[in-house]
Amino acid sequence: MSRSFRLARVLLLVALPLVVSLGARPAAAEEPAPNAGWYVAAGAASLIYTPLKVTNAVLGSAIGSVAWFALGGDDDAAEAIILPAVRGDYFVKPSHLRGERHLRFADHYRF
Repeated sequence: MSRSFRLARVLLLVALPLVVSLGARPAAAEEPAPNAGWYVAAGAASLIYTPLKVTNAVLGSAIGSVAWFALGGDDDAAEAIILPAVRGDYFVKPSHLRGERHLRFADHYRF
């Protein structure tokens, strides 16, 4: 690569974010959003819920794989274990906390 091409690339990488950031307006700090508390609570609940759900999905996948192998490649048996484990909600949302939606740890519905 030529030196001028490298210099032009560096200038572009430095100048482009600067130009984009100059056009951005700062966020207004007048009053907090009315739903901010729900989002904070949902994020805090997800810190506990999500690792449990991921662990369930990983273990369900592993057990389903063992069942598939032990039963000679029976897809239906493996799916009956794996699909409920990996489907469902992985994060708690404000609508779950408000009672507008059910939080599904294991989803038994077929799509």
